[in-house]
Order: sequence, then C-alpha cells, then structure tokens
Amino acid sequence: MACQDVEYVRNFDDNNHITDGDFTALGLTDKYVLCHFDYRGTEEIKMCRSYIGDEPELITIANDQLIILP
Repeated sequence: MACQDVEYVRNFDDNNHITDGDFTALGLTDKYVLCHFDYRGTEEIKMCRSYIGDEPELITIANDQLIILP
C-alpha cells in the first residue's frame, strides 16, 4: 500500500493474523485506499474513518480495479 500506514484496517476480520503490530506502509501518498470494496460496506468505511478521521481522502476500489497515483 502506498499510504502512510494500514492500521486503519486492523479491525477487519481477515486481519486477525497480524500479531506483530507493524502496520507501516510505503508512505508515498496521504490518501487511504479501502481495497476489495466488492466485499465491504458502510461499516468498514466507518471503521476506517474512526482511525483516519474525516480529512484524508479515502478511496474505495473493487477487486477488478487499479489506482495509479501521480
């Protein structure tokens, strides 16, 4: 992931295996991406927003999409 960290998805059920607490990402952009949005909904967006706040841009993408950041 190109954002600062991925801790905003730590409470998703499929991330229970992450036990080392290291959610560091590449830090290439201040935008946040919610991947696999085909399987997610408003609850997941609320969880992300509770971590990152209202200001950063949150982009949702489906499994068949790709984002290229400038």
